[in-house]
Amino acid sequence: MEDTQVQSELSYIKSVMEKSRPAIVINGRHFIMWGILTFFGLLNTYFAILSGAGAQIYYAWMIIVAFGWICSIGLTWYEKKKGITKAAKAIDENLVHRISTSCGIAMIILGFVGPLSGVFSPYAIGPSMSAILGVMYFMIGSIVKNRMITNLGYAWWIGSAGLFAMTIDKSLRPESLLVYAILIVCLQVIPGFILNKKFQLAKAN
Repeated sequence: MEDTQVQSELSYIKSVMEKSRPAIVINGRHFIMWGILTFFGLLNTYFAILSGAGAQIYYAWMIIVAFGWICSIGLTWYEKKKGITKAAKAIDENLVHRISTSCGIAMIILGFVGPLSGVFSPYAIGPSMSAILGVMYFMIGSIVKNRMITNLGYAWWIGSAGLFAMTIDKSLRPESLLVYAILIVCLQVIPGFILNKKFQLAKAN
C-alpha cells in the first residue's frame, strides 16, 4: 500500500512539474529567412527552365544554400550575443536544433547528390523535401507542444503527395515548382512571421 501511495505521489509531482514547465517559444526568424531564399530560388529555377538553362540552375542553388547556412549561423550567433535567445541548454531545445539540422542535411543530400546519381528526377526534389519538412515540423511541434507547428507537418505531407501527383504529368512538372514556392510562403514564411510575433509578445511579458 505504501509503495502504491509513493508512486501515486511521484506521478502527481511529475505531472505538476510538466505542466508548470515553460513552453519553448520559437522566434521563427530562421523559418522566414530560409523560406524567402527558397521562394526566390524556386522562381529563378522555374524561369531558368523555361529559358533552357541547365547546369546554371545547379550552381545557383549551391550559392543560395551556402548563403542560407552562412546567414543561419550568423543569425544564431547574433541572437545569442544580443540575448534575443539563450543558448540551447534544455533537452527540448537541443532536440529542436538537432532535428532542424538533421533535416537540413537530408534535404541538401536530396537536392544536390540525388540528381547527380541519375536515378532521382530533379522534379522529385520538391515533393521529397516537402515530406522531410513535414517530419521536421511535426516533430518540433510535438516537442514544443505547439499545435500550429504540428499541423503544419500534416499540411506539408499533404503538399508532398500533391506535388508527387503533379510530377506524373510531364507537362505539369515545371508548374510544380511554382506550387512548391506557394507552399513555402503559406507553410513556412507566413507561419514564421506568426511565430516571431508570438515570440516578441512572450519576450515582452
